[in-house]
Amino acid sequence: MKLSGKIALVTGGARGLGRAAALAMAREGASIVVADLLADIAKESAEEIRETGVEALAIVADISNSDAIDEAFARTQSILAGSTSSSITRVSRLTGWSWNSL
Repeated sequence: MKLSGKIALVTGGARGLGRAAALAMAREGASIVVADLLADIAKESAEEIRETGVEALAIVADISNSDAIDEAFARTQSILAGSTSSSITRVSRLTGWSWNSL
């Protein structure tokens, strides 16, 4: 499994391409955090992902808001990882202008 031991935070993971990406990464062994505004559908996606044998968590997050994405990363760390990651630090340090230009 190529992604065993990795954690993927998938924004828009409740349906469509986000859900397909989350499932594909789960099949490769990654633990998945489904971040979406659609709480009930995100929970369904997380349940389907857990059926592949990996950890999965659904969280409500509005990724248009940098504070909300910081909170999503913090929840991901505390629930699944328990440690920091340089990629999390880089994203959470984006200025409002940088975030909006992504």
